[in-house]
Formats: sequence, C-alpha cells, structure tokens
Amino acid sequence: MIPVSLSGGVEPGARTGTSVNGLPVVVWRGADGSVRAWPDRCPHRGMRLSFGFVRRNALVCIYHGWSFGLPDEAGAPGDPHCLSVPAHPGMTPPGKATIPVLPVAEALGMIWVGTSPGDTRPPHAAAIGDAPAGGAVLHPVRSVTVRAPASVLRAAFETTPPPGTIATETTALDDGGVITFTRQALRVIAAIQDRGDGAATAHLVTTDGGAAKRQGLCEWAALVRDHLAAVVLP
Repeated sequence: MIPVSLSGGVEPGARTGTSVNGLPVVVWRGADGSVRAWPDRCPHRGMRLSFGFVRRNALVCIYHGWSFGLPDEAGAPGDPHCLSVPAHPGMTPPGKATIPVLPVAEALGMIWVGTSPGDTRPPHAAAIGDAPAGGAVLHPVRSVTVRAPASVLRAAFETTPPPGTIATETTALDDGGVITFTRQALRVIAAIQDRGDGAATAHLVTTDGGAAKRQGLCEWAALVRDHLAAVVLP
C-alpha cells in the first residue's frame, strides 16, 4: 500500500485528489468517519470526483450532481453505484454507473491506498513501530511534495535527518518507503508516496506532540524539499 495523506488531512465531509502509481485517485471521508478511496473519475462524463463534494456518506460529482455510494455502507455488498440523478429524480439510476473500490487503510497516522485488489495491508506495525515508545501517540507534522522520483526523495530524507536524530530503519515500498528517525524516546516517521506522475510526497508524523517541536520538524521538511527541488529542477 502507498501513503496518500495524513489522516487528519481528510476530515469527515472532506475529499482530496491524489495519484497512486499514476492513477488519479479521490480519497474522501464520510459522515460516519470511514475513509474511502476510488478512481478519480465519474462514470457518467469522466469528471474528476475530487472536484465534487461529500454529502453524508456519498460523494457527489460537481458536473451533473450524480451521487455515488452504497445504500447501506455497513453491509451493502459490491461496488459503490449511482444513488441519484438530480436532473431525473424519478429515474432509476443506470446499473452500469458503478465505481470500483480501491483498498484503503489507516495506520501510523496516515491514509494508505492499495495498488491492486489484493494490496490490503499497510506496512506492518512490527516493522516500523505502529505503537512506538510504549504506545506513544503519533502526531501529524506535514506533507511535502517535490517533482522528483520517490527514491530520490527517500534518499534526501535518509541523508538529512531531523537535527539530533538518526535514521534507524527504512522499510522499502516499491520506489518509496518508510523511514524512522529516533533520538531516545523521540520518533519521527516519514512515509514516501510515489505519485507515479514524476512527483513524490513525504508524509511525516512524530511522537512529540509539542507545538515547538512540530514546527521545527515542519521547517526541516520544507528545507529538505526546497534543497531537493533546487538540485533536481533545471
């Protein structure tokens, strides 16, 4: 699975567009708090669903207002399908207007999307510390994006750790990966997203909930991004 956002970056009622191995993906969270990930394309006219809006537990296309979801999210089988067509309120929505579901999970304070139907497990907790430092809570730092290969972004973070820390562990995930930096009880985790469109994103969390520490980590991540952009871009 590939990290696509910090968990707090997609609140209930919010949606965002991203890319997974070059596939445009919409990630959204319903009123029930559950996160979903679908291909970012309305089956009606091809409009990006990430331009639309969330209504309760359905995603509405901004173009013609077609609404997509499941009648009963708790137990309805199959792929999400069209629930209503505003221009024809009495019409039964076409049965072929369905959207395939992408595997999605939340771990390490981030949202992860699978690249195939069988890709359903985010990095294992034992490998990168899903319960770090005796069960310490992970706090969001920020996400940074740069137009560079994921492997290059990962190397930039590995060789430029947060001040006072060292990179103690890297879990490779295709061209991306998850890097853990440590200093005594402190842990900083950077998960690299291969966007598949020539760009990569690093999503960062930490066990330190202090505002000053997190601000410092935000500035560090921005410096790594800006330096890499200056080196990679002509």
